[in-house]
Amino acid sequence: MMRFLKEPVLYYVLLGSMIYLGFAYISSRDIDEKQRIEVRAEVVQAYLKRDEELSGKKSTEENRAQTIENIIDEEVMLREAYAVGYDKTDPRVRKRLLTLMRSALTPSVADPTVTQLQEFYQQKKAEFLSEPSYDYEQVYFSHVSEKVPQDPKVFIGELEVADEPIKLGEVYSYGHLFRGQGRERVAMYFGGEMAEAMESQAVGEWFGPVRSRVGTHYVRVINKNEARQLSYEEVEPYLKESWLFEQIEQQQDAALKALRDKYEIEVPESDA
Repeated sequence: MMRFLKEPVLYYVLLGSMIYLGFAYISSRDIDEKQRIEVRAEVVQAYLKRDEELSGKKSTEENRAQTIENIIDEEVMLREAYAVGYDKTDPRVRKRLLTLMRSALTPSVADPTVTQLQEFYQQKKAEFLSEPSYDYEQVYFSHVSEKVPQDPKVFIGELEVADEPIKLGEVYSYGHLFRGQGRERVAMYFGGEMAEAMESQAVGEWFGPVRSRVGTHYVRVINKNEARQLSYEEVEPYLKESWLFEQIEQQQDAALKALRDKYEIEVPESDA
């Protein structure tokens, strides 16, 4: 628990939750046609604690009095906002409320054991596949190069017979030989046009020109690597996060279903 409180972000999330929950207990009832606002001591203390942490200064009686006034002002404005219907009509308020509610439905899940992770891997094994990838080489020309081939067909013929094809082009900062790059990585380096072209090109044949944001490329696919099953050891660093995400999602779905059961829901019939 102490380690948790030493984390600044988590600490203020917890403090904010205390303030929010404290407001939930501010009582209200009609007295002479007026709503009653009761400022609770724990709410005041939560605010003062937050201010002390932010400012690094001890709170005074003057601070306490001003804090109480601020709490009252906020509660009055909040109730008026509900009365006007901002929680229903303002999309920003609606989104914020939904975020708070989803957070409230998020359970605390203990870390999985090694056995649980191994079982999870076996259950989801079909999902843990490597992306199909390419081994390829490229000859590069910058946008301002005076060496860009004028006749691509003739240049491809030169590449096919050259002992060292890369010497026919220019130096590229990331190199000329690439191995095990999936479609997304190819697109990241050279753009979608090259990634699409490589899917249909035969292994061992030069093709081009392909233009990217960095220049002009002539490319030869050396090998196409099929997707393969990733071992437990390869995916172990990511299993915990996947397992926790699934557990939280399942518990959130169950909690939301319980809430939906409280309502009678009407859905319009399809016009189709």
